[in-house]
This record gives sequence, C-alpha cells and structure tokens, in this order.
Amino acid sequence: MKNKRVIVTIIIFLLILTFLFPYTGDDWAWGSKIGLERLFNGFKNYNGRYIGNLIVLLLTRSRILRSIIMTSTILGILTLSLKIVNKENKTLFLIAFSLFLTIPNIIFRQAIVWTSGFTNYALSTLLVLIYLYFNKDISYQEIENKSNKICFMFLLLGFISSLFVENITLYNIMISIIIIVYSYKKYKRVSNFNFSYLIGSILGAIVMFSNGAYRNVVNNTDNYRTIAKGFKGIILRIKDNYFGVIYYRLIFNNLFINLILSFLLMLLVFKFLNKKKIKDNHKKIVLITSTINICYILYSLITVINPNWFILLKYTSYFEGVFTAVYFVSIIILILITVIDKKIKNKLLFYLLIIILINLPLLFVTPIGGRCFFSSYIIFIILILELINYLVNEIVMEYVYKFSLIISITFGIYLLNIYAYICFLDYMRLSYLRKMSKTETEIILPILPCNEYIWMSTPIENYDLKDRYKLFYNINDEVDFLCIDYEVWKNIK
Repeated sequence: MKNKRVIVTIIIFLLILTFLFPYTGDDWAWGSKIGLERLFNGFKNYNGRYIGNLIVLLLTRSRILRSIIMTSTILGILTLSLKIVNKENKTLFLIAFSLFLTIPNIIFRQAIVWTSGFTNYALSTLLVLIYLYFNKDISYQEIENKSNKICFMFLLLGFISSLFVENITLYNIMISIIIIVYSYKKYKRVSNFNFSYLIGSILGAIVMFSNGAYRNVVNNTDNYRTIAKGFKGIILRIKDNYFGVIYYRLIFNNLFINLILSFLLMLLVFKFLNKKKIKDNHKKIVLITSTINICYILYSLITVINPNWFILLKYTSYFEGVFTAVYFVSIIILILITVIDKKIKNKLLFYLLIIILINLPLLFVTPIGGRCFFSSYIIFIILILELINYLVNEIVMEYVYKFSLIISITFGIYLLNIYAYICFLDYMRLSYLRKMSKTETEIILPILPCNEYIWMSTPIENYDLKDRYKLFYNINDEVDFLCIDYEVWKNIK
C-alpha cells in the first residue's frame, strides 16, 4: 500500500509538473500554421524525423495531451530501467526517479521541458530501452527465436525508433549488428527478432536520410547543420566537438551521477581488496584506477565550488577532456577486474558500450545540444541501478530508500516551485501583450526569469522567434515588442 501511494504521488507530481512547462522556441512554429505547412509539404528539405515531427504537431496543440504523454514516457523510461536490471524494487525505482530529477539543467530543459526536444529525444530513449530490455540477457542465455508476429513488431520498432533523432538512427543499426555478430560467435545462431530489428532500422535510416535536408548538409548549403569532410576536417571536428561539448555534457557535468557511481565503484574495490587471493598486477591496476577515479571526482567538485578556476587557463578544456576519457576508461577497468559475477560484468560493460555508440555520431556533426545526451544519462542511471542491486543488501536498502525519498521530495518541490513561477509569468506576459496590443503597436515585454530552466523562451528576431510567437498566440502581426530583463520591466510597470 505504501509503495502504491508513492507511485500515485509520482504520477500526480509528473502530471502537474509537465503541465506547467511553457511552450517555447520551435514549439511556437510547430503549434502554428508553420507546422501545418511543414506537414502538408511532407517535411521536404526540413528533416527526416518524421515520427517525432508528427507527434510534436499534436503535443503543441493540447497541453493536457502533452502532460499525459510526457508523464507516461517518463514513467515508461523509469519502469524499463528497472526491468532491464531485472529487479522490480521500490527503492531502485525511487533512486531512478531521484536521479531523473537531478538531471543537469542543460539536458533537462531541452530534452524534457522543451516540447520539440522531448518528442525526439525522450521518446526515442523510451524506444531504445524497449529494445535493450529484450536483449538484457543476451550475454549469458541462449538465443531465443520469436514468432513471426513478434518479429514483425521488432521490425516496426526498429523502423519507428529510427525516425526521431539521427544519432539514435545510426546507433540502432550499430547495436543490432553488434548483438547479431556476438550471438553468432557465441551461440552459432542469430535470433530472428534481432535480425528483424536490424532490417527495420536500416529501412528507417533510408527513409530518414532520403530527406533532402541531409543532401543540403552534405553539400554545405544547410544554414543550421554541418558535417565534417575530408581527413583533416574530420580530425578537427572530432577535436572541437569532444573538447568543446561532448566530454562536459556527457560526463563531467553529471555531478550526482559521478558521485554515486564513484562511491559504488569504491565499494567494489573495497570488496575486491578484501579477497584472500588477489594477483599483484590486478591489485596495482585497481589501486591506480581507483586513484584516478577519486581524483576526477575531487577535481569536478572543486570546479563546482569555484567555477572561475581554470587549472590550465585556455587549455583547461583539453585537460578536462583527456581526464574525462581516462576516467571513463578507469570505470571499464574497475568493472572488468572487480566484478566477479560474469553476468553482471557483461551487463555493465554492455551499458558502457551503448553510451559510446550513442555518442559516436556526435563527433562528426554540428550543432550539438544538451538534449543529445539525455539517452546517455538514462543509461548511466541504469548502470547505477545495476551496481546498487549487485552491491547493497536489503537492510541497507531501507536507508537508501529513505534517503532517495528525501532527495525526490526536495528536488520535486524545488522544480514545482520553479516551473509554477515560470508558468505564471509566461501567462502574465501573454495576457499583458494581448491587452496592450488592443491600443499599442510597440510594447515592452519581460524576459522570463529562471531562463536556465527553459529553452529559447524569449520571442526575439533570431530564428524568427518573434514571428512564431505571434502566430502561435494569434497576435496581430502589426504589433511589435521588445523584451527586457524581468526585474527592469517590473520596476517600469
């Protein structure tokens, strides 16, 4: 009964929270005649994210429907995370929920709060987890073939999940090929549902990349997206993308994830070092990698306390990027050596492989937003759940449950407060604009506060945001407005 109350409370919380999210940026385009024009044009030369585009057309036209879909997707992601770990446990669910609430703002505001980002990045993550769930036991159980009906469903799953985000489209093909090759080498047979998923993913990729937008990208005639060309260009792009964006948003900025993961790894090390028989070379490697792990966490904590400290001045990002790569390798080494259970070891390494594959295409393209790392963040959560389930006994779990409950309540109240405030001011800004537009043609509007929690919320000329805002809310086109800081606007008005 207690567990049911917690689940119901979480559902109500998510329904309220997601309802409070304002429509911003591209949402204004999708929810106006611009979105319908894209639809009637078959999204020609726009992008190949056909399923995501169709869904965002619906969600930008109904706030209630959006709230229901967002809540269902988040719950689906959390539930599948537990099922992948093979454990339906109230504590693990609460841990997953609390870690979800502590996602860095740069990811949360683009992949969850921003409706246009949610439809592509959160929904595609849900589909990625569905396929992962059916392959969670591939490393230690014999291949099981499915019925023709199931195979068709997997073909459809591969096809649909490849029509949301480009890097996920490529990931689907890579991961299914790896699973098929691994299965054949280990069992001398291939599961027909994995083969069906691969075919569906390839068909989805063909449909996606046949859109004229990607020809424009290749021909360097796209005003928004670019792709690296030539050996020198590829090397420079990899360097710029990794050291400029990827290392930070993928790993370095995930403070809570890194802290918990390192703590669990140190528990693994402690457990390993207490064994009676340990090879000397293994002991040395574990001690070295543990030291690297601890130093990385300490350094990241220092940068949080003092964000203006740059250890190597303009070369700091290169230092942090290399340090992050070494930290990631140290995680792999520690899992390889200290995890005794082969089944758990293979699953943990599989999760790390997934993180690499999802982010591999991001090395070659621009732009890269925080939303691109939502899937990887969820995989890190699953990695942590697997380690907790492996290391923590039932007695300690009770204390972990209480701690997770406190974290969930604290961050839940905090996020509700932030987005209720944003929602109120967003409504107030629109009401003020509509009222003043009846008599005025030039109006001053406030920039929404807490802007780090929302994405492209200011209707300015860039990317035609001002025109899209007017279309979305049916504001007279002759009305012009200027956006200024909220506190300044409040003092004036």
